[in-house]
Amino acid sequence: MKVIIAIAIYFMSLSTFALASCLDEGLVGKMDKNAPEVSVLAFPQCVRLNQCKIARNELEKVKNYDGVKYSFLKGCALANGDCFKQDLKEAEKLLISCSRHSEACKMNLFSLYSIYGDNHEKYEQFALELADTGYIRAFGFLADLYGSKGTLDGYMKSYFWARRLLRTFESQLVKQDVFEHRGYTTPNIERRKQLVAEISYVSSLLEKTASHLPKDIVKKVDEIFLIYLSRARPKVDDDSLSDPLSGVVNVYGVLGQSVQGSLKKKQKINSIPPKIQKPDRIREYEESITALLG
Repeated sequence: MKVIIAIAIYFMSLSTFALASCLDEGLVGKMDKNAPEVSVLAFPQCVRLNQCKIARNELEKVKNYDGVKYSFLKGCALANGDCFKQDLKEAEKLLISCSRHSEACKMNLFSLYSIYGDNHEKYEQFALELADTGYIRAFGFLADLYGSKGTLDGYMKSYFWARRLLRTFESQLVKQDVFEHRGYTTPNIERRKQLVAEISYVSSLLEKTASHLPKDIVKKVDEIFLIYLSRARPKVDDDSLSDPLSGVVNVYGVLGQSVQGSLKKKQKINSIPPKIQKPDRIREYEESITALLG
């Protein structure tokens, strides 16, 4: 009899666990369910737990609460194929909409193009704009794009952006070491290993790219790079200008796969990205590189 009762209790506990709502998990579970912001965080959490019906319901609440956040979440979901059939065109439309109000959304729009774009040359100017804001993914994109051209101009530009990428990884490693040494953060061995590996890879890429260039040209590109860094974009300390997606992009975005890790059918997108006004620093860098060609 005790065995039968034990088995019954066991299956009842499994049933309870299976029925547990994604809205009761993690940070979302501790939030006021009537607060509109809870649905913004609930959507990616429910997607991750594969509770799509609840996820879609929460997304509808976001639609009525904040159009920018809705466009971002729905656009990323359609790009990844999370709880919706993958639809790159509609994803692009939504991400273009929220990119008008958010740099974070613009970065995810770039991720869409860099993962699914049929011709990366179309996205050069878009990548340059984001690179000028310090977006690390754009650095690597430009280094690869220019290096693949196999021209003197291409190798110079590839070297420039590989230098930018290396500087960023080195700065991140130094920052992590300082914070850990001072006790601001706990040691993160895996993150440190990843950064060391990235630094090693980009250093090799720099050497390979430099081998295609005369030594005097490499020296001059280094000088252009240091001038570019010295003309840093001014930081804006205005809360009214903070990104509306600053708290959302840390938990969700365009991945090139579902959040569960399953790869979708490799579709392609052939759109032209929104036109941008070339930043002054980018224009000056390009003119300096062109001048080296005589």
